[in-house]
Formats: sequence, structure tokens, C-alpha cells
Amino acid sequence: MTLLMAEPSSERLEGETEQLQRDARRNLSRYYLAEIDRLNQEFLENPDARPNSGLREGDVTHAEINHVIRQAEKTVIFGQQTRLRAGILVKEDERLPRFHAGHDVVSYFYGAIRLIPDYLLDAIFERGISVTMIKDHDLLFYRDLRCHQSFHTGRTRKTIYLPEGVLMGAFERGYHPWAFSEILLHETWKLLDYYLVVELARRYQTWMHGHFGIPGFYFVKDTLLSLNKHRRIAGEKEQTIRRSFRRNSKRGQRRQTKQYDEYDATSTDTEFMQFYRHYFWDFYEWNRPGVENRPSENTSMQEQATVQSCDVLLRDPYQVANSTYSERRESAWGAQKIDAVKEAFGYPDDYLVDRDIVHKIALERATALGQPLEPLSVEDLIHDLTDVARFNVDRQAQTDTLVARLLATGLPGLVAFYDAVAEEHAVGKAYLTEVAGDFDAVEVFREKIQELSSTGPPGVPNSVSNDVRDYLAVRLLRHIGDEFDGFMQLPKRDRIEGRYFLRTLTLKALELSRPDLDEATREEMVAPPAKHDGPSHHVSKLAEVAGGVLRRQPEEREPDLLFNIVRKMDRHERYHDLLLQQARELRQDGSVDWGGDQRATVGDLRGVVPDNAHTLSSDPAGVRARLNRFDYLRRRSPDSEQLLVLVVGVLIRLDRMDEYEDMIQRVIDVGDAAITPLTEVVQQADNREVHRERILEGAVRALREVRAIASSAP
Repeated sequence: MTLLMAEPSSERLEGETEQLQRDARRNLSRYYLAEIDRLNQEFLENPDARPNSGLREGDVTHAEINHVIRQAEKTVIFGQQTRLRAGILVKEDERLPRFHAGHDVVSYFYGAIRLIPDYLLDAIFERGISVTMIKDHDLLFYRDLRCHQSFHTGRTRKTIYLPEGVLMGAFERGYHPWAFSEILLHETWKLLDYYLVVELARRYQTWMHGHFGIPGFYFVKDTLLSLNKHRRIAGEKEQTIRRSFRRNSKRGQRRQTKQYDEYDATSTDTEFMQFYRHYFWDFYEWNRPGVENRPSENTSMQEQATVQSCDVLLRDPYQVANSTYSERRESAWGAQKIDAVKEAFGYPDDYLVDRDIVHKIALERATALGQPLEPLSVEDLIHDLTDVARFNVDRQAQTDTLVARLLATGLPGLVAFYDAVAEEHAVGKAYLTEVAGDFDAVEVFREKIQELSSTGPPGVPNSVSNDVRDYLAVRLLRHIGDEFDGFMQLPKRDRIEGRYFLRTLTLKALELSRPDLDEATREEMVAPPAKHDGPSHHVSKLAEVAGGVLRRQPEEREPDLLFNIVRKMDRHERYHDLLLQQARELRQDGSVDWGGDQRATVGDLRGVVPDNAHTLSSDPAGVRARLNRFDYLRRRSPDSEQLLVLVVGVLIRLDRMDEYEDMIQRVIDVGDAAITPLTEVVQQADNREVHRERILEGAVRALREVRAIASSAP
């Protein structure tokens, strides 16, 4: 008897399929959780790999600082020692003694603490920040004169490590306590910002554990507002949030009123908005496991379990904060906060711990070890130039010397200087770019370049100063474009709230890209519309103006401008060897020669074409059409031979210029390439157009000269 096997039912097949899918998801979850545990464990067990933070010069690693701190004798002089992390003792924990409260040095230190605004002290106490002194050290780390560290911020322990020698030096020399307050304020400000990011990450993760998707725009902002205790926010909201320190003290009330002088309380571009705007898209990129972490037959289990950089669901909040936090930007914000507090309270700036103690110790070390004191590289020169500007000691004389040495290196020195200038504009803290009295280091640098060139002064067509101006403008406009793009992606409510920041950004863009406009015209272009239109229309107007300005900038213009600057520095002592070689490397063309480069010739001729050139011609349509075609073609094909034809066609038509004879001579100097556009002018001439007779006469004369030169050539 044959037994017939019953075919499995559809319900059974569906059940088996669902079971397989559940098993695959469970298996993937195990792999994923194991990978998360591995990453978190690796982060916890390797503190030396984390970013270094603190007052330092040069490239000092976290491992080098931790090595010193572990072996040194330490004592707590302010606050309570942090020994727990998530309820567990920190690795390599030791209970530290407290410095004797009656010691004169402690009294001096607390004098510095008392100069910090009260609301910031509230925030410091609430966050549990402490200060730990490293005994028997004048610097925490020293490698050479331009690579050392004096203060270190321990993010996990919420403490600032300071060397005993620096504190004793300030105390023994009788420095005003504010000199030390600056250091404390700078480092605590960065630490408070860091914990804003850490706490936001924790709340972000908590929200995702209870909801699908990710938190929205306003969850981020509202959570940050609730966590923020130190960054100023606008108007009455701040006054309701801040607690009065020493509420019943007359001195406390007086200081509470005074500290509001730090900034314009009516401004919408507050400290909090600066922080929020800078980190907004970093926060919004935080996510949970994505599509690539789902079961798939096309990828291995290990690939599916890979933890993406934006996946923050189960990662350690400190690890998330380390990958988000910008030490570069935070240092600038800390310096700006010091300036604001110093100006509001009238604190002295005669003493600088970094200048008068830290750098002096480093100099003594370098001298004792026989290390070189003079800068040896472009990086050293930029470092010294920034220090000269930052400390403002004999600035003019030292700047002249350092700038001359920078320009002696040619292209690397030129690029490095403008890199530093662009960096200061990007972070918002001026050192090199600060104008002290009548001294402007950026202007001095341009003047030194002008001295190395035989071209005319600024404003004269083809002057090297014009190329320098345009190069710096392009660099800064690129940064402004990035800021503008980020701002326009903010939620509408935040764009309206930050419209005065957008106004400032638009004014900067106009000033850089349209130097021909006067200040009144620029102000009119960014003025708010009629009152009945509302603030959203003001944002739209500003966005339209800024977008129009930024879209006009040609792509990849910087290499051409750099080449023009180097080519025009013909009085440089190494013009024909070093600068020529650098120009060839810049163009990636070993055949570049100062005398026969078409792109350079085109750039020179375009440089002598004035603004609104069509108004200086009897053929305005012909000039405008050729310039439009020239600019379009130059962006897409900078080596096209047609560019020379177009620009010659423009120059020969500028018959209403006072310097028209000079234009004709420039056309003649072009040589054979000028024959085509000149012939075109002659052939298209109409005897009835008497107002264009001068153009025809100039073209005929130039054509005759060019052909005569060509026929006489061997």
C-alpha cells in the first residue's frame, strides 16, 4: 500500500517563512549587539585614543598628556572629585586629597573664581566641574618651543588639570586674579558645551528607545534649551531661567545686573543660537540602525551588523559627543566669551598667563635644551605670526620680519597665510585679522606682495593687489556659502529668529563680491521690507540677495588667482627658479613659462577690462555679448584659444576710454592671435555707423601693425 505525502499547506509555508525571518533578525541582533558592546568596550578601555583638549601649542596627543597625569601627584583645589561614570568607578581611579583651604595660593585661586559671572558659576557647580592641580610641574607636556601643553581638560572626570608652576608663577608675580580667571573660563566654557552634547545624546537615545523614528527638529532645540545653563539666550526668557546667585546679597544683585552688559539682549544671534546653528546638522544626522542593518541575502552577517557612524542608539554618549564636538570652534567661542566678560566688567588685560608665564617657561626650556628658537618652516612662521598678533608685543616690527620670510618661500607661504586668515573668519575669533590701532597685518601682507611686483597700485587694472583681493574674497565667500547653505536648511522658525545673522552674512558677501557698491547701497539691499510684510519676507529677501551673490562666483577660480599672483611677483629674488617651479606644479604643466602662457595672457587682458565696460564703448551690445561669452567659456574651458579672441574683441571696442590708445597697443602685443577678431571688426564695419569710426580706425591700425610684425619675423 502506497502512502501519499500530503503537500504542506500555505499557512504552514507562511509560518515557516516568518519563523526564518524571526531567526534571521534574532541572529542579526546578536551580531549587532556584540559589535556595539565591542565598540563601547574599546572606547572605555582605551582613553588615550580620545581627543586631547586644553590650552596647548602644536600637536600633543591625549596619550602623552595622560602619561604625565597618571604618574604625577595631584590635589583637588576646587569642586568635588568626579570618580564615577554611569555609576561605576572610573578606570584607574584614585582618591585625591584636597589642597589646604587656608593656603595663600588657594585664596588667590578663589579670587579668580569669584571674578567669573555668577550665572556661569551656577552652571559650573551644577555640572560638577572641578579643578585639579598637578604638583611639581610647570608644564604638563613639553616637546619644543612650539609644541607644549599647560592645561588639560579631563572630559570624563569633569576637571581641569593645571600645573602647580603656572599657578604659583601668577601668584608670586602678583598678577591680577582675572589673569587666571581667563584660563578657567576658557576651559570650563568648552567643558560645559561638551556636556550639552553628552546630555543631549543621552536624551536622544532615551527618546528612541520609546518611539519609532528619530526625534524632530524642535525636540533637539527644546532639549538643549532645558539643559543649557551657561549660554546666553534672548530677552525675558533668560531672566526667568537664570537664578540670582547670592540672592539676598547686595553685591550679588549688583553683579547680576552688571553681567547682562555682556551682550545685546535684544539680538537674535545669541550665544545659544550660535551653538545650535553650528551643531544643528550634526545632531540631526544622529540616527538608529538603517536599511543596511536589515537581514539581506546579498550581504554577510558581519556587514549587516556594522555600526554606522550616524547610529547613536546604543553607542556610548561620550563617544557620540567626541565625534560631534568641535574643539576648534569651541576654543574660539571660549576666547570670545572671555572678551565679552572682560569688556562688560572692566577687567584688566595687562597680564596674560599664556604669554607671560607659559610661553616664558617654554622659552627657558628650549634655551636650556639647546633647541632652535627661530622658525624653521612655514608652519613655524604662521605659528609665530599668530602669537605676535595674539600677544600684541612689538607687533609691527615682528610682523614685518615674519611676513618677509613667509613671502621668501613663495607659494607655500602665501597659501598658508591666507589659510590662517580664512580659518579666523570661519571660527569668528580674530588674531591675525584683528586691526589694532592703525595696524592691519592682512593689509601689510598685501603691501609686501605689491612691493614684489612691478604691476600698478591697487585699483589699477592688472595690479597684483587686485588678484590678492579677489583671492581672499573667493576664500571667504566659500566659507560664507557654506554658512548660508546650512542656515537655509534650518527650520523656518529658526530662520526667522536668526534673520539678523543672515543679514550680517549677506552684508559680508556683498562687501566681498561687490566692492563697487557703496555702503549705503549695500545697506539698502539688506534692509527689511515694509512692516506689513513680516519677518519671513525679510528672510526671503536676504536669501535672494545672498544666493544671487554667491551663485555669481565661478568655480575653481583660486588656482588661477594664485598663479596670477605668483606670476606678477617679478621682483622676487627667486622669480625665475623657485616661483616658476611652483607655478608649474600649480598648473601641473612642466612647460609653463613666464613669457608664453596663454592663460596668463588672457588673465592679464581680462584684468584691464573695467567694470561696466559696455558703457565705455560705441558698441555696447558687442562688448556685453563677448564678455558674457568669455566668462562662461572661462569657467568651463580655461585653456580655450577662443578666450583670447573674445577678450581682444572687447578691448578693441572700448573706444570711449581715455586709455584707448593703450588698449590698442595691448591688442597689438597679442600678436597673430589678434588677427581674427580685428579682421572681424573690419569686415563687419558699416559706413553708416559714423559713431563707431574710432573702433574701425583702431582695428585697421592694429591689424596693420600685427601683420607687419608677423611679416618681419624671421
